[in-house]
Amino acid sequence: MKKTLFFVVFWGLGMSFSFGQACAPDSQYTTAGVYPDSATGLSPSCVGVLYDELITIVVPADTTVVVGGISLPAAFDSAVVTSFLGLPPGFTYACHDAGNVVSPTDGCTYEGGTTGCMVISGTPTASDIGTHVLAITVDAYVGGAPTPALTQVVDYYTIVISGCTASLAEHLTSAFTLYPNPSTDAVTLEASSGATIEGLNVTSATGQVMFAESGLSTSRFELNTNAYESGLYFVTVDNGSTVEVIQFVKK
Repeated sequence: MKKTLFFVVFWGLGMSFSFGQACAPDSQYTTAGVYPDSATGLSPSCVGVLYDELITIVVPADTTVVVGGISLPAAFDSAVVTSFLGLPPGFTYACHDAGNVVSPTDGCTYEGGTTGCMVISGTPTASDIGTHVLAITVDAYVGGAPTPALTQVVDYYTIVISGCTASLAEHLTSAFTLYPNPSTDAVTLEASSGATIEGLNVTSATGQVMFAESGLSTSRFELNTNAYESGLYFVTVDNGSTVEVIQFVKK
């Protein structure tokens, strides 16, 4: 099955790399790609609660390259990360690809035709609250060439850290509903019975604050997203005692 050269698969080598952890890819994914995708994004994180996020990478066995305006088939050798920036302090990542034949299974190289994974972990502190934008530089090798055919920086993943005074399980059982998601011109945030929306903060995937307001004391709030660019956004909701982060996609 042919895939274009611009398929991005990652992760790699860096100061935050850890050899102490292993991961197993999510077997539900069989189509070439990286999961969760850019629309889903990474899970939010709570201060004082261990963060443990699995990334599954399905690498194509072959691809196409353009030579003199002609598309030619080529084996997809591997994808290797040369830089991984933006992790919160104290966070680490570890890689595993049991299908590697030539490369080490834990060296953050993913060979063509394999399914590998990465786990990002750490326990954030109060000083880490905010949106952390990850930037991963990836070299893709094809056709046995000694130099990469493509170098790309992947910068659409973020880790949003908030106070989350509830436990992680309570945090992930949201007291709020946001719809429609994906959205076009507006999203509506509704609180479940007994909950209220006291404060609201909306940030983009790059950390830009799009909206912020406190003292709302309402059970329903409509946010105008007409001027927002297409992409992933994070809604941080304060209900007076806990803070929750909800993601939505603007078409």
